[in-house]
Amino acid sequence: MATVLKTVVGESSPWVRIPPSPPSCQPRDVQTGPKGLDLQRKMGRYAFSPVHPSTPASKGDWGHIGGTDQNAGGIMALTDIQVKAAKPAAKPYKLADAKGLYLYVAPSGLRSWRMKYRFCGVEKTLTFGPYPEVRLSEAREKRDAARALLRDGRDPGLEKRLAAAAGAQDAENHFRTVAIAWHELHKAKWSSTHAADVIGSLERDVFPALGGLPIAKITPGMVLETLRAVEQRPAIETARRLRQRMSGVFVYAIASGFGQSDPAAIVRSAMRPLPAKGRQPAIVDLEDAKKLLAEAEAAAASPVTKIASRLLALTAVRSNVLRRAEWTEFEQLDRAAPVWRIPAAKMKLTAARNVKSHPNATPFSRPISTP
Repeated sequence: MATVLKTVVGESSPWVRIPPSPPSCQPRDVQTGPKGLDLQRKMGRYAFSPVHPSTPASKGDWGHIGGTDQNAGGIMALTDIQVKAAKPAAKPYKLADAKGLYLYVAPSGLRSWRMKYRFCGVEKTLTFGPYPEVRLSEAREKRDAARALLRDGRDPGLEKRLAAAAGAQDAENHFRTVAIAWHELHKAKWSSTHAADVIGSLERDVFPALGGLPIAKITPGMVLETLRAVEQRPAIETARRLRQRMSGVFVYAIASGFGQSDPAAIVRSAMRPLPAKGRQPAIVDLEDAKKLLAEAEAAAASPVTKIASRLLALTAVRSNVLRRAEWTEFEQLDRAAPVWRIPAAKMKLTAARNVKSHPNATPFSRPISTP
């Protein structure tokens, strides 16, 4: 048997009804007024009536089963035994704890912790979670936290929805997802080679460590640790390019509304400096150039390497362009004036140029390969 605590308040209401009792207990009324006040003095401030814990209060009854009404001046908190003993009834009912907290018991058997409060004159309900997943002690902690928000002039229900929305946003906006969106936005202004290099470097060196993390939760320490691994390969220049690309992703996230800061910008001064570049003198003397070409021809290299060396000497293209040359780029090889038509993207150009009209164009003055 449980005991229900009811507060007798106000002389303007002549009667306050105690919730229905089980068959073994007869319902009784507590009268206010002069006689009622005398009764209160004898009984103390509260009137008690034993009530079966699973018996819900009728619609016209005042208060909750168990504990005290949230507006009562006394404190008679729930116990774990009372909460565990709460059984479903034909209609939903509440077991009140204190300070607005109560256990809602549904006919289906669901038991959940809730809190009633008022904000800006409007009565609201806040749900803390189901019992027994949320224990009585944890529910009280959540209630106290909600009351602290109320004291600060904040609506705990709204704060809970904002936190849930932020969590959902974090789940959607992982670094990988944002980085791919950033790449899609900018790749139109890049060459296909550069666009592939950008996303490839992120997939190789950044996504394994940070790709699955919410972008708003990534700290400067995480960024620096990722870049340190690249520096130690050693690939200091690559690490610096990665930092620039990561910074672009973070700035894009801030502008899009799901980022707060750019941790990649913060770690810039903590990265390893580039090694001092040594002298790279150019050969400007004809005899020195002849000597270099002769040594290249005499080297124990494969025929393909020697042919590439000859073509490089004749065209002076970037080594990367030479290594990625394709047969389809060479035209009129069986004629007196063959042409190597290099795509603009490989030459870091926005438009193709006519090699024959270029002032520095040089005809093949010697055979590329010998029969």
